[in-house]
Amino acid sequence: MIPFLIFPGIVFLLSIFLTKRIRELTISKGVLDLPNERSSHSIPTPRGGGMAFVLIFAFLLSYSLLAFQEDFNIWIALSGSFVLALLGWMDDIEPLGVKVRLAVHSLVALWAIFWVKDSLTDPDSLATAFACVFFVFWIMWMINLYNFMDGIDGVAGSEALVVLFFGGFILLAGGDVPLALLCLTLACAVGGFLVFNWPPAKIFMGDSGSCFLGYVLAVMAIVSNGRGTMPFAGWLILLAVFIVDATLTLVRRVLRTEELFKAHRSHIYQKAVIRGYSHKTVTLWITRINVCLGMVLLIALWQDMIIPAFMGVYLVMIIAWLALDRKLSPQEALSDD
Repeated sequence: MIPFLIFPGIVFLLSIFLTKRIRELTISKGVLDLPNERSSHSIPTPRGGGMAFVLIFAFLLSYSLLAFQEDFNIWIALSGSFVLALLGWMDDIEPLGVKVRLAVHSLVALWAIFWVKDSLTDPDSLATAFACVFFVFWIMWMINLYNFMDGIDGVAGSEALVVLFFGGFILLAGGDVPLALLCLTLACAVGGFLVFNWPPAKIFMGDSGSCFLGYVLAVMAIVSNGRGTMPFAGWLILLAVFIVDATLTLVRRVLRTEELFKAHRSHIYQKAVIRGYSHKTVTLWITRINVCLGMVLLIALWQDMIIPAFMGVYLVMIIAWLALDRKLSPQEALSDD
């Protein structure tokens, strides 16, 4: 077996190599994200770079199927991520309709719940039925949420890197080696991609990577909660920046009766860029907040105060979002439409 300290380095270098090759391929095929009035970038940039860590994850999942056969249902549930990656790759090449995307999102969410439903609570209880419905919507929201939040250089990759690192560390400390291995190795793979995606980005993640990550994180949260190795609220704390910004932005757009699936730049991180902050500055601030959230989670688990920590984090994050939204919404900011 490859030594534990060498394996992450190999994955990181492999991800760099694959991202570089995918960048060359997408440039040659003309798969470029062209700037428009709602873009946060100013030059044509290749997209689809997320396929680098998707391919590495495919190898990891295949290894897990052989090495940890007792967790067969989990690995099959996570395999739905590859359907999303393929759908995203197709959408990166030729945009697909909203109905097609949502139909596939709902199917893969149902697929995941079908395979992990027995680990939620009592398989025959009414609580499990409600949990299944909730988690189907949770997976679908995470798929779209992560896609919405992938709007500036490095932000979605940095979020995944920090969340997967802390999640993997906690799972490892709790003795859940299979899930910890997936989290930590995927974090290394995302890190390799970030070499090319860090501001100024040389390639974008694309829908193939963002939807994939949203699904994997959503399913990981369900599974680890069911196994008792990391509470669902813990994942909510780690993902608080993305969840709060995406959810409150969506709520505001619903209240304003705006077209929900039309491109816009009204997320807080996008408004910060519009006001003149660089992609690097905004991404670094979000990364710092994510690291702080990870530390809060570690302390909360140590002190057995996960629910108070969850409530406190979201209270602070919502207040901060409202304050920043007011500060970063001058007349010159672009409208949602």
